[in-house]
Formats: sequence, structure tokens, C-alpha cells
Amino acid sequence: MRRIALFFVIASLLAQEVPTISVDVRLVRVACTVTRSNGQLVTGLTQQDFRLNDRGVPQSVTYFWRENDQPLTVGLVVDISGSQMRNLAKHRATLGQFLKQVLRPGDRAFLVTVAANVRLLRDFTDQADLLASDIDYRLRDRGQPLGPGCVLPGLRADGRPRTCGGSIIWNAVYAAAEKLQDVPGRKALLLLTDGVDSGSNHRLDDAIQAAQEAETAVYAIGVKGEQGSIGFGGPIRVSRTSLNKDLLQNLAGDTGGIAFLDNRSPEKIFGQIEAELRGLYLLGYTPRGVACDGEFHALAVSAGGNLRVRSRKGYYCRP
Repeated sequence: MRRIALFFVIASLLAQEVPTISVDVRLVRVACTVTRSNGQLVTGLTQQDFRLNDRGVPQSVTYFWRENDQPLTVGLVVDISGSQMRNLAKHRATLGQFLKQVLRPGDRAFLVTVAANVRLLRDFTDQADLLASDIDYRLRDRGQPLGPGCVLPGLRADGRPRTCGGSIIWNAVYAAAEKLQDVPGRKALLLLTDGVDSGSNHRLDDAIQAAQEAETAVYAIGVKGEQGSIGFGGPIRVSRTSLNKDLLQNLAGDTGGIAFLDNRSPEKIFGQIEAELRGLYLLGYTPRGVACDGEFHALAVSAGGNLRVRSRKGYYCRP
């Protein structure tokens, strides 16, 4: 009898209405870097110093973080296509300098190479020595495929699928950004390339959108590559250097990062990147007065005076 009585008590409790807690999942996070007109990083600002517009409509910043002591997560994306073959030693030295200068204990990184395919050489790790080993000895290895294989619409003349070109940079950025999608905290992509894409099935706009949705800034280091061309009288190959500055600036600027295209030393570049990533302001708000229609929402963030605020240019509001 006691068991039966206990059963009815439990059933009665379970039948009672359980209160629900409503959480607004439309919180938008915006990471910001603030500098003076001379490029000097500005720290010490408060939530009240920022103004934020979503599609031109002022928004109330309801959350404010300074995660300068939180670990970083960085995706290292290296172009090893034919145009960059002569730069592999330079890439190794640059990445090695990044590991020494920027990554601290507790930070994580993964290593991706891009040529005709996108390969993951090392998954998320906080062990800089493993990354250093990959950079020194495995940079040209195949690694594991990252993202789906790249196949273009239509068929070749022989009936086989059309594969992508020899340097699918936008595919690499897209796949690396997707890998960072659900990673919390501060994160960034470091891209070493000449910016000359030769056949990705993702466009530059797709790569930018993926990085924006992952709340990930792209820092691009432009490295001139050698592009081959067909000689006028036959298959004579003529080398010329190339660097697609405009596209790299678009990629970095629209995601809140920087494109370094002036041959500055890695020490100076990484000093700036580290200071920015460890001095980010993170703003959060719930959109009000704008329709969440699945379309692009342009963001404008300011901090008053002559201060300059750099952040991602917008986001896609998912209903």
C-alpha cells in the first residue's frame, strides 16, 4: 500500500505545471577594437562609452565584457599552393614567431593548409610544441580534409566532375570559420596568402559571412606569390608576382581584423595582433526595432570623440 501511495504522490507532482524560463536567444555579440587616430590602442572604456546601431536603429548595449585574461583560440590558415612554393620557409618562420610571441599557456590553435584542397594538419591544441613540429616538418603533408571536397557545377569534357583550382583560399577561410562557430570567448583567424583564389566554390562573400557568423576576425598577412602565364608563342611560362590587396582588405575589414600588406616584420605584426586580441571590448545586445528576417544587418559602433572603433561590419539575423 505504501508503494501505491508513493506512486500516486509522484504522479501528482509530475502532473503539476512546471514553470518555464524564457531566454532571448537573439543576443548579438560584437567584439570591438578601439584606437586613437594614430593607431594607439585605447583601454579603460566603459559600457556607457559605446553607441551601437543595427540597420541605423540605435540599440541598448546590455552586456559588456573585457576578456583580456581569457584564453585565445586561433585558426592558422597557410597558403601552400604553387604560387607560394618559394615562400614556405618564410611561412614556417612567420608561424613559428606567432607561436612564440602570441600564444600563451591555455590558448589553443589549429593549423590548416590550402592548395587544391583544404587540409587540417593539427586540430585544436594548447601544445605549442606540437604545432611547431607540424610547421617545421609537415607543412606540405596532406593532413585530414577540412570541409566537403570542392567540386564545381557541371562536368568536364570527359564527363567527370569539375574540380576546383589550385588555390581555394575562400574555401579554406569558410571551413576554418565554421570550425570556430561554436567556440566561446575570443577567437581569430590568421591567414598567410597572396589572396589569389583560383577556383573556390565558395565566394569571398561566403567566407566573410562565415567569419562574421562565427564572430571571428580575420588577420591577413599578404605574401606576394608567383603566378605563371602562357607565353604568346607557346607554352613558355612567365613568372610575375601578385598580391590581391583589395580582396584581403575586404576580408579583414568586414570581419573586424586587419590586412597587413606592407612587409612589416612579423614581430611588429604579431605585437599589434596580440594587443588587440587581448584588449577586446565585447558588447552584447538584443535587437529592438529591427526585423529579424534572415538578411544581413549592418552594424555601426562608435565610442565618441576622435576614437576609432573596428568591428565586424554586420551579421545575419536568423529568425
